[in-house]
Amino acid sequence: MPYYGGLTQCCLEAFLCVVGQRAAIGPRFGYHPQQEPWNMVNLNPDDSKIQPCHFYSSPADKTKFNWFAFELACEIERAVPFRLKKRLAKNGYTQQTFNQSCIRLAVLLQGVALRKLSNEIPRMEISHAEVESAFPRLNDKIINQLLDCVANAWENLLSICVSCPCACVSNKEAYCPMFDDPSYYNS
Repeated sequence: MPYYGGLTQCCLEAFLCVVGQRAAIGPRFGYHPQQEPWNMVNLNPDDSKIQPCHFYSSPADKTKFNWFAFELACEIERAVPFRLKKRLAKNGYTQQTFNQSCIRLAVLLQGVALRKLSNEIPRMEISHAEVESAFPRLNDKIINQLLDCVANAWENLLSICVSCPCACVSNKEAYCPMFDDPSYYNS
């Protein structure tokens, strides 16, 4: 079931409307819809923590839109309560596989945001299908709980993005220097 979220939907529509007016959709993005979303992610052997290097495979992919995906993945990881993480562990999810699923979901949601910005879809939706694709082998009850967590993560991130001077979505193709900041990586 898609998440629309009352007031949040209005805020999101306004946010994406402003972003759509400021940013023209071009042929080059960090996320390439014609590719499998997982292919653009740097296959870093250390998945114990979500890191910026998971969101680029070359210097050209160090875009603000990919930084937005990194922030979204981190927000999703924080939004899932410990109790639900314990249930995921009982279903075979380790911290590493959970992080990989958060990364995959953030990349999938980049594609949804791009479709909204290009007016291919009428509104931004976080659907059961995206969550299920990123978190396979789970029952509907757990997927629905994750969907609620992802919706909360999306709301939290957008509430920050609205006032952030980086404008990662409206300047999606711009180089993001935060990818080169060592403070975002494990030591």
